[in-house]
Amino acid sequence: MFQQEPLKKKASKGAIHPDKKDNINNLTLTPQTQIITGSLNIIQLNCSEKEQQILQGQKKNSNVDSNKNSEQLSQASSQSEIQNIELKQIYTSDRVIKYNSQVNGIQNENLQQIILRKDVINNSNQAYIYDQENNFEMKKQRSNQNQRNSTLFSRISGENVFEDEYFSEDSQKKSQKRQRLLNPDLFYKLKDHQIQWNNSIFIEFLIYHILFYYLFGPLISLILFKKINLMRNLSFFGANKWFITQFVIYALNMATLISYFVWNCHNIYKVEIIYMQITIFLRIFVISCKYASLPLEKIELYKNFTLNSELTSRDYYFSDWVKQSPSIIYRETYNSLQRGEYDVQMFYLSFFVSPSEEKTQLILKYVDELKTFHKYEDEFNPPSTINKINLETKNQLFFGYGIIYYLIKQYKNQNKSIIQVYICLVLSLIRGFSTLAYRYFADEKYQFTSDEIVQIVAVIIVTTLGYFSSLVFLAYFIRDLGMKYFLLEQIKFTLQFRKSNALENKELPTIDFTNPYALKGWSILRRVILDYGKSFFIRVQAFLTVYIIVGAVGLVLMVLQIYNITNFEGSVVLVCVFEVFVILSSSLYMFYQGAIINQTFSEFKNTLIDYKVILADLKLFKDVYFLQEPKDIHNLLRRKSVEKLNQTFQKYNQHEKSEQVDKYLEKIQSSIEECENELDQDIINQPFTLFTIQITFAQFQSIMVALGTIAGTLFQQIIKGYQQKYGVNKTNNNSNPI
Repeated sequence: MFQQEPLKKKASKGAIHPDKKDNINNLTLTPQTQIITGSLNIIQLNCSEKEQQILQGQKKNSNVDSNKNSEQLSQASSQSEIQNIELKQIYTSDRVIKYNSQVNGIQNENLQQIILRKDVINNSNQAYIYDQENNFEMKKQRSNQNQRNSTLFSRISGENVFEDEYFSEDSQKKSQKRQRLLNPDLFYKLKDHQIQWNNSIFIEFLIYHILFYYLFGPLISLILFKKINLMRNLSFFGANKWFITQFVIYALNMATLISYFVWNCHNIYKVEIIYMQITIFLRIFVISCKYASLPLEKIELYKNFTLNSELTSRDYYFSDWVKQSPSIIYRETYNSLQRGEYDVQMFYLSFFVSPSEEKTQLILKYVDELKTFHKYEDEFNPPSTINKINLETKNQLFFGYGIIYYLIKQYKNQNKSIIQVYICLVLSLIRGFSTLAYRYFADEKYQFTSDEIVQIVAVIIVTTLGYFSSLVFLAYFIRDLGMKYFLLEQIKFTLQFRKSNALENKELPTIDFTNPYALKGWSILRRVILDYGKSFFIRVQAFLTVYIIVGAVGLVLMVLQIYNITNFEGSVVLVCVFEVFVILSSSLYMFYQGAIINQTFSEFKNTLIDYKVILADLKLFKDVYFLQEPKDIHNLLRRKSVEKLNQTFQKYNQHEKSEQVDKYLEKIQSSIEECENELDQDIINQPFTLFTIQITFAQFQSIMVALGTIAGTLFQQIIKGYQQKYGVNKTNNNSNPI
């Protein structure tokens, strides 16, 4: 019944024979090709109808004057042009771009046969109108059209080499094809969701920046002239603000170093020069971390092509990521979905009660904004199965993209980042002017030369700028941790049927936990938020490694000074105290944020267990809950759950309803167990870590106890040293005769 009858007519070359065994696996058209074939068949039918109309018109109007014939000629010509435009639109549609490269050779032959048939039909339509003298010109135009179509299909199939490939092996031919087809137009089409740290790229770009900042400056573009495209993309020369900033830092740094070592300036603290170099190194370290986390195709674009600043700035931390623009929200959400291999068709939520009209319209508006950055608009429509279930329960579906956008907007409205920038600016100015203030308060009256004054000014500017960039980088990472916790907390609230604290702000209603599809969408949303911004987090964690080392060195120097093992200048102690204070306080806050983020795992699990208990009650005592009126159920949560289920199965009779309820409750319970399994997997694979250490509240408490013990010991030693120093002097003064 369901088998296709064998084809009696001999097929042309490239035809598909589903009944033949040797063609079943090799010549099956993809859905995209079927759409193209169907569209061309429609055009063919239209052309046949027009052909019949022209023949009938010629029979009925054989005695019509030449003016009418010329009018028919112009109409037929316009129809032919419209058909050619339709054909061109079909080939340039987004579906052709997704043409399957693995069957490209065979299906190209099929499409060329379809194109040829279409051209023959157009030729036949024109043959009824045009004279035979135009046959040569028509053949020439048809040949040109076929050549353009061949070029188009070659270009389209070539772009597919940059897409994700599953189940296939690597080959040198494939790599060479990637290299040949790579161009700046593919910058936004490259798959950048695969985040991997590349040590060779990191070292390479670190060397480039060291050569720029410490040796050659803009002259490095002349020295490495074979890498001129890369030098320009790194802003080592050019008319843009990034080059100006880097050149100013380079010029001030080199002027300070040369004057310090050449003119032997004794009134400049050595610690000022050392920490100025540390701030510059931290800057180039962060920049190199960015390139080490980019995909190799993007690195090839940086090396082989001159990219405009609009393209390169998209990878900057302080650009779209800090602003959380719609493009970055879409890209990071999309990348998280791709990394986790989640099915975007399940990325929809329905709520137990409908959100307010204002929030509903906002979420729908945000989905429309993000849709402009998406390649495939059909992914923004709910699948028919989920849509049917939610229509039966009269629940509205909300796309996960829009929910993430809405929650991020709410966090930004509640937490203004400008305050953090002001704090970083104040700390940077304090750090830059600290040694100058020490000179004044220590009563060190120096007679500064003009060269030393220039050096002091340069040191203050470079130290302030470098320290400000490092602090802002750190402050925004702390803000990102706060945003991640806010998002996870709101997702926790959507799972809970009521808040545990009246002071908590719940932005969205509770999800419809009686809908297994809503539970799956919630689980995907939680996992996407947990992975959100991974490409930027990996840079900051690499930066923190070096930053903590700087703080640890400062702490060691402080300990040596306190125990009188060494005798540093007062300026060294002052700088070390400031560095240790800033690094230690910020690190402790990050440890705390990481602990509360990891704490959400157990909170999620406890809530899921609560729902399993409720569902077990409904299933075990269904004769109590489903035979009586829901209004007689005293517990609000169970009463609302029964009302939801009754609404879903209202079309069944009592016996059928009992069976359907059992099956549906088992399905919901299986969905909850699946959420638990995914949660257990994330506890192992995606916890928040610092220096590869998973942070928990127990570890945070242990760290606080250890630091408190160290601080108490050092403070006791400081008091002891103070008593020994000033107590001896007091004793000597009392022993002197009056």
